[in-house]
Amino acid sequence: MGAAESFFNIEGPVFQEEKRLLGNEIHIWRYTRSVHLNPEEFFPFLSVGEIRKAVSFEYEFDREDYVIGRVLLRRLISQYSAKPPLEIQLLSTRSGKPYVDPVEYRFNFSCAQSGSEQVFVFSQADYIGVDLEFIDQDIDWLSLASLHFSASEMTALMRLSDDKRIASFYKLWTTKEAYMKALSKESMLSSKSFSVHTRGGSTAVLDPKNFGNARKFRFFHPTEIKGYSCTIATTSLSQGLKIFTIG
Repeated sequence: MGAAESFFNIEGPVFQEEKRLLGNEIHIWRYTRSVHLNPEEFFPFLSVGEIRKAVSFEYEFDREDYVIGRVLLRRLISQYSAKPPLEIQLLSTRSGKPYVDPVEYRFNFSCAQSGSEQVFVFSQADYIGVDLEFIDQDIDWLSLASLHFSASEMTALMRLSDDKRIASFYKLWTTKEAYMKALSKESMLSSKSFSVHTRGGSTAVLDPKNFGNARKFRFFHPTEIKGYSCTIATTSLSQGLKIFTIG
């Protein structure tokens, strides 16, 4: 068995039995790139469109992360559906986010990648999105925030002390991205069209165009991936997360 086949047919405790989502559970799968893999070895496990996108990447690590991410996604969907990975058809939203036919599959998922980390989140909730970002302490957060944050978010960020701004910037950024991903099958939101508010440890979204849906959202900020900011946006009533590590 070659490297690609071995990776695709991952063995280990978390893959030894079919996974089930019970009630309002949210499952998070984490993968850390620790060795270099040849993306072309995995092309037989991808669709024509995915191969076309893979070869379009300029940098090898970007190509590898995309290919491995798609292979793992099919493997994980297979865990919840008992359907062979190669028979799983991945659809795409207008923004390019993958999803599956909701009539055929009774769950939703979202995935994100940054640096050497990838996360995949599964839930039976109608809406779920995840974003993950490596925390760069030297980032030009002011320029990015000015382009993508609402006026109220900018005001809240500028009121913070210097030592709290970077962490708050990334928390806002990942929350907005996760929320937009969760709604990406229905609409393509502008990042400035809604505002994220945090108070007393809780997070809420003010979204005039999606007022009814926005009120149903809850946000989780798992801290298990050190050096990264991660947010999950969902309408699930889950009180907690189950985290699995791949590899």
